[in-house]
Amino acid sequence: MTASTPHIVFTTTNLSIGYASKKKRTILHADINLAFPEGSLTAVIGANGVGKSTLIRTLTKAQAALDGDISLNGISASQISNQEWATKLSVVHTKSPISMNLTVFELVSLGRHPYTNWIGVLSPDDHHIIEKAMTATDVRQYTARKCHELSDGQLQRVLIARAIAQDTAVVILDEPTTHLDLHHKSHILTLLRELASKGKTVIFSTHDIDLIIDLCDYLIVMLPEHLYFDKPQKLIDDGIMSKLFDQERVIFDSKNRRFTLNK
Repeated sequence: MTASTPHIVFTTTNLSIGYASKKKRTILHADINLAFPEGSLTAVIGANGVGKSTLIRTLTKAQAALDGDISLNGISASQISNQEWATKLSVVHTKSPISMNLTVFELVSLGRHPYTNWIGVLSPDDHHIIEKAMTATDVRQYTARKCHELSDGQLQRVLIARAIAQDTAVVILDEPTTHLDLHHKSHILTLLRELASKGKTVIFSTHDIDLIIDLCDYLIVMLPEHLYFDKPQKLIDDGIMSKLFDQERVIFDSKNRRFTLNK
């Protein structure tokens, strides 16, 4: 490996995503082959219903793949125990199954549970990591507050703090800027960029396309008929961004790298 060759941390091989029942399988996308380098920031974009959340759930093992494989540092996800997986990959879903009676500190501290001893005692180092995660997401002022007392946007930032406290090589987030105002969207997106610059491999889905084109190293563009994975400028040059939405209503301005209404 040369100095310029990035280390590939997370891959998919001939992956098919969708839904299966006893009677049939519904494949949304097939033969997905992705390779995420260490220290990269990748956004998953596409219209509603195209399968962004299904892809995120499949990548995180929250939903079974229909075919193919997912690997982390060359090891198949099927060969990694749930306990070990939690030390390698953290996730923020749009609807996390949490108890809203937890305090903010208690929720963020759940990110350290893969590392604590059998009775779950937090070490001084754990406390330090938790405090850093809460500071990074601007939620330290809510430490003692119950989660049900938070706004949707505040809770979203707390969930991201929990993922950061988990201190994994890969961080995957499903629409992390949902419910956030523009100020906190900018804060969280900048934070994700900083995590990637420190060596984390960060993957997230989003509808805030104009905000992330210049921020991300890679984009996954999901269209009904195909999935594209490349650097933003290459996708722009190839005309893929222009296919995201109905051009009678929304057009992509490739010069200014943004979407505008077609008047």
